[in-house]
Amino acid sequence: MTLVNFGRRAAAASALVLATVLGSPSDAAGQDERPSRRTTPVAADLVLTNGIVRTESTGTPLAEAVAVAAGAIVFVGTSEGARAWQGADTAVIDLHGRTVLPGLADTHVHPALGEFLNHRLCDVHAYTVDEGFAKLRHCAAIAPAGDWVVGYGWYDLDNPAYDAVTRAQLDALVPDRKLAVISKDIHTLWVNSRTLREFGITRDTPSPAGGEIVRDAGGEPTGMLIDAANHAVTDRIQHNSPYGASTAEVSRSAMAHLNSLGITSILDAFVDADAADTYRALDLEGKLTMRVSLAVPVLPSNYRTEIPRIAASRAKWQSPHVRLDFIKVLADGNPEVGLSSLLNHDGPPETATPGYYTAAQMHEVVALAEASQLSVFVHVIGDGAARQVLDAIAAARKLRPATARRHTLTHLCWVADSDLPRFRRLGVVANIQEGWLAPAAFGGPPGYDYARSTAAGPIGPWLGGRLMPYRPLKDAGARLAAGSDWFYTEENPWRAMQSGATSKDPGNGTGQPMIANHAVDLPTLLRARTANAAYQLYLERQTGTVTVGKRADLIVVDRDPLRTPIEQLHQTLVDLTLLDGQVVYRRPAGAPAAN
Repeated sequence: MTLVNFGRRAAAASALVLATVLGSPSDAAGQDERPSRRTTPVAADLVLTNGIVRTESTGTPLAEAVAVAAGAIVFVGTSEGARAWQGADTAVIDLHGRTVLPGLADTHVHPALGEFLNHRLCDVHAYTVDEGFAKLRHCAAIAPAGDWVVGYGWYDLDNPAYDAVTRAQLDALVPDRKLAVISKDIHTLWVNSRTLREFGITRDTPSPAGGEIVRDAGGEPTGMLIDAANHAVTDRIQHNSPYGASTAEVSRSAMAHLNSLGITSILDAFVDADAADTYRALDLEGKLTMRVSLAVPVLPSNYRTEIPRIAASRAKWQSPHVRLDFIKVLADGNPEVGLSSLLNHDGPPETATPGYYTAAQMHEVVALAEASQLSVFVHVIGDGAARQVLDAIAAARKLRPATARRHTLTHLCWVADSDLPRFRRLGVVANIQEGWLAPAAFGGPPGYDYARSTAAGPIGPWLGGRLMPYRPLKDAGARLAAGSDWFYTEENPWRAMQSGATSKDPGNGTGQPMIANHAVDLPTLLRARTANAAYQLYLERQTGTVTVGKRADLIVVDRDPLRTPIEQLHQTLVDLTLLDGQVVYRRPAGAPAAN
């Protein structure tokens, strides 16, 4: 998306404006927040006036107007005070009572994958297998020219019968082209016989490490490929099929979509070299429309060599809007397949099920990260995994008590009560997916409730009722930052925040909350998307609050979210998104919200 400048001036003149009027970012209280060293009146490039400005700053939480010069905020205060910043070339936007907020952040997102799966593949999401087959027939009819038909969205939470779909059924649906259906969580791929032949998968092909070729009673492949068994197929679809696109193309489309939701900063939570190179190249070309933090993955098999390599890559991957501060660590997996690291709640407090790392390995991962000036961003599902990582961070804190590392645990589906206060004590960020507090956040047919389904299964009611302890974390003093985990779950922050505040599915006013006592108040959730998110991403001196001296990463929305009935928050429309004071999204007249 092309950046739109308000009254662009020569670089030397912009530098003079900033040197003249700006000190360091200020949170000072006062009706008008202005630079302390202003020596001559200097016209702003942009003034937003006659609105509600929710600054998310503790000093001046409410204002009416904002002035921007050379990409930075130079005034926050009254509409009357903003008139002093208006010159002949100043663009003035009368907000007519609309609300200005800091640009939102998504501090756990997979943008390129979200764009590819959700916007470029054919949607076959359905609650019955018959409906799924009907959608797949439609996909075959409208497939792009070539020999592929690819759908996305079948899911066993929607209907367990998808796990029984056979190759013969898939062959009947699409006999003459390669067929692939990617599951909602991307762990499962269904393929027909043509695809199996193309990739040389037969009854004699062994399942790879970390994956499974599902077979029938006679030993023949059924067409279901799990995890590592499907990587070659999905890689071909993504990069060398009629559905494929370059990383730059899908990244730009994903950023435009996220900008339309009010997002100006992200943590891309699983970045490879291609993605990192792409972000930097887009930034240097002036085509990056948000601030991007990178989290590069390591594995139990390679962390000793990968962490130093990642640290050494900072110089080649960082740029004005791109930072590399995190390694991504997967501590455990999902409970449905027995891979969550859970404490033994029926006896001694030792871990009942293991995660992917031993305790010694996790200690070493954190220590190596700290020695490399990197923070860990850890995928944590079970309370056993949370304790293991907190123990490793506690050990690192003893060695480096004054460290500036911002270690972050994400998901946090379960945390033991005794571990809740350790987040504050250790300075660990709790990265929540607030939308996961909705009953159908992960899928499921109408009326589905993940917590109740989990409680009725092997996890049992004790753990089922303790899912996503986000309010207990907040009450224990943890710093909450928020992200969506899109591609997998809802990327719209307004829907996610409503879910997090109500523990209900947005738009379902009659539904019961899933875990009401774990819902979080909206002001806290908004801070988790702004000031606290900026802190997690090492961006608090640049963005996260509407404060003089910070970059003008701002959004204009059609309502005041803190005065809107919470049941209507998901209807919020973003009218304008600014990065460095430049328009990266403007809602077309009459356009609906981007959901």
